Amino acid sequence: MKKKSSKGIPMSNMHDLDKLMGGSFGHGEELKAIPEAKHTPTPWYISREENGITTIRGDKANGRLFAVADTLKREDAEFIVRAVNSHEALLEAAKEAIACGSISARVEDLLGKAIAQAEGGK
Repeated sequence: MKKKSSKGIPMSNMHDLDKLMGGSFGHGEELKAIPEAKHTPTPWYISREENGITTIRGDKANGRLFAVADTLKREDAEFIVRAVNSHEALLEAAKEAIACGSISARVEDLLGKAIAQAEGGK
């Protein structure tokens, strides 16, 4: 039986994934989450369309531009950019709405679930 990671992924598959990603994973270790890892700074924007592929880039960090993603559909790229660029403002507004205390229990529940999901929970 193959050894599995804490996420239930067979270790051999994780090695293959790491090789594809250009990493140095090996020797039966488990991949660890990096708590301080940060996403590419916003704003993100659509930088080019070439050969049917739309590229999303992030803002400059340390003087460098970051290619964030490539997608086949411009509509997907536009949706991703809108979602990423509005994430922080929507999260702040949801938290503020709950803090003000003048919303219904149903709205508070919906906002609480949205906040948990936005912050990486379920």
